[in-house]
Amino acid sequence: MGNQNSLYASVRDWSIRTAVNMALSKIRCPKCGFPVVISLAIRWKNNGTISPIFIDKHVRIVMLHTGVYDKLFSQIEDWLGISIEHILFEAQRNISIALFDSFGRRLPGVSLFKKIPIWKRLIVEGFNKVAILSGMSYSATLEYEPGKYGLARLKNPYNIDLMAANIVGAFEFLEMVPFKHQITDEGGNNYLVEVHAAKEKPEISERLNVEKPVRISGKVPYEKCTLCRAPLIAASRLKWIEEEGKIIDTNSGSRVIMMDGFLLKTVFRELAKELGDEVTKLLVPAQRDWTVEHVELLGNAPGESALEGDEFEKAFKDYLKDLPVFGYGNPVSFVSSGSKVKVTIENPFDENVLAGTLQGLYEIFSKRECNVSWDVRRKAEVIYSLEPA
Repeated sequence: MGNQNSLYASVRDWSIRTAVNMALSKIRCPKCGFPVVISLAIRWKNNGTISPIFIDKHVRIVMLHTGVYDKLFSQIEDWLGISIEHILFEAQRNISIALFDSFGRRLPGVSLFKKIPIWKRLIVEGFNKVAILSGMSYSATLEYEPGKYGLARLKNPYNIDLMAANIVGAFEFLEMVPFKHQITDEGGNNYLVEVHAAKEKPEISERLNVEKPVRISGKVPYEKCTLCRAPLIAASRLKWIEEEGKIIDTNSGSRVIMMDGFLLKTVFRELAKELGDEVTKLLVPAQRDWTVEHVELLGNAPGESALEGDEFEKAFKDYLKDLPVFGYGNPVSFVSSGSKVKVTIENPFDENVLAGTLQGLYEIFSKRECNVSWDVRRKAEVIYSLEPA
């Protein structure tokens, strides 16, 4: 624990700084109501992906419903009979380093600023801003001793271990040395995360490198705000609550987090090394189950009777058209022939997750089980086939 001299700021100064940060974060576009800082920082591209503006063009963001994360990893741990939390932590640590490092390479002088204590403190404030605007948590720095130690209070973290991994990775980017962490539960969904410089990282961390897949262009017909250029559908669907560190999908009322699109592939690449390639297929039924729940949450489940013909196709397409809003990919083709369906998706953020999504949609709308298979025609184009089981 840092001593009194290492306090990052007095309570009064911290309160003022927090109030100023919140005021800046909460500025909205006067035309569409979208957060201005988000419209300046990221872009919804016309190929079904979301990308940060000031980071490597290959970096990808996904607006992930928290239920997806919970369902995928809790079910997979149950099926495997083992915990994968350590793999998730180390993967997210490395992804955090990669994202901040990519940002740093785009801004001249960052390597110099990382050596100056006052600039380091400003960078640490930036870490808090990222946590809040990504919907991961409300975050505030309490203590910071450059090169050695940091202490933050988190409120409403979606996942405290995931946030701790982000903090450790951010400090390793800033200080260029390994860090270790400790979490203290204060109750009421408030936590303290303390980080200290360490001698080395766990061996598994060195294996969980981040791979950035290629993407192809597209023609998603976004109607955009003429002032801030944010997609109007995103402005209407997503609500930022900065003082709580949350993003809410207004259609379902469920929480959404803005996270990198690499976590699943990084984690399951490591699991496949240990358990075989078939482990990645566990993503399909887990995502299928969540999709069924999500359709019900949206109030779009058909009830007791199956949908057929045009109604089936409309319900399916209505769900698919939202995929680009959340950065899942670009559905470019839907073909229905009798009981068989083919869907082509460009730039899927994960082929297995999209397979589970389509399987869930087919089963809840048709009221019967189905099989799903897929063929990768190009590096970023996948054709999915669904038919009754």
